[in-house]
Amino acid sequence: MLGYDILTRLQTSRNMTASQLADELKEKISNIRKELDYLQAVLPQHGASLTKKRGRGNGYELKITDQQKFAEYCRERENENDEYAGSPQYRIEVICERLLSYDRAVKSEDLAAELMISVRQLNNDLKTVRNFLRDFNLEIRNRPYHGMTVEGEEFNKRLCLANLYMRNYQFTLQRSQKMFFDNAENDLIVRKIRKIILDEAVKRNIRFSDVALENLIIHLFIIVKRPSITEDESIQILEDSYAKEKEMTSAIINRISEEFNVTFNSYDFQYIAIHIAGKRAYLDNEVSLIPDEANDLYEELITQVDENYKTDFRHDENLKLRLQLHFAPLIIRIRNGILSTNPLAQMIKSKYAMAYEIALLAYNIVEQKYGVKLTEDELAYIAMYFELAMYETKQQKYRILLVCHTGKVSSEILKQQIKFRFSDYISELESCSLNMVEYMEPDKYSFILSTVPLNLFTATPVYIIRDFLDDNSIKQIKSIFEKGDSREETVKMFFPIDLFMGEIEAGSREEAISIMCEHVRKHRAVKSDFYHQVMEREEMAPTDYGNNVAIPHPMHMDDTGQTWCAVAILNKPVRWKTNNVRVVMLNNISKKTANIQNYYYLLSHFITDEKQIEKLTRNPDYENMIRLIMEDNE
Repeated sequence: MLGYDILTRLQTSRNMTASQLADELKEKISNIRKELDYLQAVLPQHGASLTKKRGRGNGYELKITDQQKFAEYCRERENENDEYAGSPQYRIEVICERLLSYDRAVKSEDLAAELMISVRQLNNDLKTVRNFLRDFNLEIRNRPYHGMTVEGEEFNKRLCLANLYMRNYQFTLQRSQKMFFDNAENDLIVRKIRKIILDEAVKRNIRFSDVALENLIIHLFIIVKRPSITEDESIQILEDSYAKEKEMTSAIINRISEEFNVTFNSYDFQYIAIHIAGKRAYLDNEVSLIPDEANDLYEELITQVDENYKTDFRHDENLKLRLQLHFAPLIIRIRNGILSTNPLAQMIKSKYAMAYEIALLAYNIVEQKYGVKLTEDELAYIAMYFELAMYETKQQKYRILLVCHTGKVSSEILKQQIKFRFSDYISELESCSLNMVEYMEPDKYSFILSTVPLNLFTATPVYIIRDFLDDNSIKQIKSIFEKGDSREETVKMFFPIDLFMGEIEAGSREEAISIMCEHVRKHRAVKSDFYHQVMEREEMAPTDYGNNVAIPHPMHMDDTGQTWCAVAILNKPVRWKTNNVRVVMLNNISKKTANIQNYYYLLSHFITDEKQIEKLTRNPDYENMIRLIMEDNE
């Protein structure tokens, strides 16, 4: 009924985008787009057409040329089985699966009869099938009087089949249907393969996530069901350093050969070994097994992250180990086009928006280095590591500058007292006299503790303390360390009142950003092309991460000014790219801001708190916003 629901919406609206349809129908946008592609192909035969308009007021527009034929078609679609197995999307996937499974050419008439659809329907579906296969470098070839075959490398055919099986296997888990695994024989094969893999993995202390395990099972299922190919097809050969994976592959092949009476060749061995290497999870004690290439990828990423976001992740040894262990199998997947499924990808993208934004740097690095575009699933995995690192930053040790005006000895006593009492919070503690403060590069410190007021312009928070530590001073300093940069004055420094615009009216993403950039230009010294830089970044990857929030920012970091966030609340939701947006938080990140991770922590945790965002939209007041950010980080 998805097609019928789409047509119903389009009949009552002048035009709608795929994103708007997905929101209204509570359906994945990928399913909506597939159905729209299908409708574009079939509607001309049923008295209508569906065209996609670009530019302002873009979207899909339905035009009816024969009301009677169109009404009949709508009645047919309305009466379709509501289950996924009866949907056009499923039919497309079944056609792909059948074409890939045949070891011979098949005629359109025979395939249509098998699927119990008309040849005309099949020909319409094949337009979408060709697009789907093209994503795996496969194409349909027609031979006169013989029929259709899918042409391409065997590796890509297996990947395509695995993609089809995996998406329906996950669907099976959700709706308790069998889909492709639709008989007892296939179900038994799957269960036996799972046991063999787990047995051999446990023997060698090799771990797989549940999702990776199911994916590996499907690849082995395909080999069992699909006849072996000739040995002359090329495939990457794993290096000798992957001895553990190769040993496990041999054991699995021997057991499956005996269990199912199938024959494997050297191509199959390498195919399975690559998938084991690309899907396994490395343990902390296996750091010595990490290939140099994974370390190089880590170095490139962490360098760009710290340079672009003014962070200090390079010194986070936990993050380094996690990323290196993750990159080892990732490189295998990248080199071989192996798909990795992340069932939490959309949640991670919306809940950990800043971490996902940082992970996007990996997208650019991998594309330049390997010529491969990382999927959202892969980016979400990388984002999780940065989110964890940012959370741990809240418990980090700080660089402290102590300013004392009473003399060298008393200054040293106070320094040693602070160091003794708060060593768990301090990574570095330096002291200086009042007249030397400006020469100490104050912006590089997390906090400045001073026994006298300072006439100093710095982004680093300054706290006035007593000349000696008593109970009140100890409580005060402990509170500073425990709260980190979530104190009100720091929040207001990052979210200044003159850049809070309250409620504004805008009809589009472009208009909202233009209004905000114009406001910023009146209060901050920004470059003349500030708006264009923000829009350039939006075109690369939209910054609407869900929760009714967008966090636009310039393409490049500011090397002269300060870090700040301008905030506007739209009086009506605006369709950004994928999501509706009410709260726009326009960011400017400066390379000169010390301890910028705390800013990311503040921003990230606020924009992903649905209740706090809703409270801000109900009361678009500056003090209310500061209070909500403070509450979110207490």
